[in-house]
Amino acid sequence: MAFRELSIEEFRGNTGICYRGLPRRGQVVPLRQLATMGAKVQSVVVMGKEYLTQMLRSVVLIGTDIHPYEKAQITVEPVYPLFLPVTQTFVQRSKLLEFLERFDQVFADHHVPVGIAKKSPMIVMAKKDGLWLVAHYLPPIIEDGPRGMYLFDGQHRDFMCGRTGTTIVNIFIKGVTIPPRADLINWLEVKVVDEKPEVRCHNNHPELYRDLERVGIDG
Repeated sequence: MAFRELSIEEFRGNTGICYRGLPRRGQVVPLRQLATMGAKVQSVVVMGKEYLTQMLRSVVLIGTDIHPYEKAQITVEPVYPLFLPVTQTFVQRSKLLEFLERFDQVFADHHVPVGIAKKSPMIVMAKKDGLWLVAHYLPPIIEDGPRGMYLFDGQHRDFMCGRTGTTIVNIFIKGVTIPPRADLINWLEVKVVDEKPEVRCHNNHPELYRDLERVGIDG
């Protein structure tokens, strides 16, 4: 699903976040877009626990007011990524290359850990033609809920780190009340492909889709 841009005012309304460091007006955009639109990154700020928790607890199932993370415990921890099941049957070579070649362009003028493995949640603020742009970087997300723990988001990053034998910072959401939107599979069933396959997951339930875009997360 394409990221739905929203204004900073809409973001505040959807999440209730009152972080004073955010511009009063502007747009919330995907992080990857900043590198392609010629925006000048003004600051990169480590995301506070309250900001991250409030943003994630504001996530709803798409088209509903059901909050799957409303009472969840949210932590950030390094893990070896290939020990958990996933829902997606593939990773794309083009996305793996994008992380290797272009991911760090946004952070080039800022002292943050290089690469995808050790980055914590961050708020990136940039300007383009006088307009403020805000993007969020979130590490891969692990849910712990009715079917146990599994990797919910960030499969390409976890795949890369797992294959190189290193840990990667992940977000743990413990106490999720809604099951995954598809069957869980082992990493051995995940294929590296050039094009997205016809079968992207097994036994898909679109009604269980978490609406990350509504709270400014490019899932």
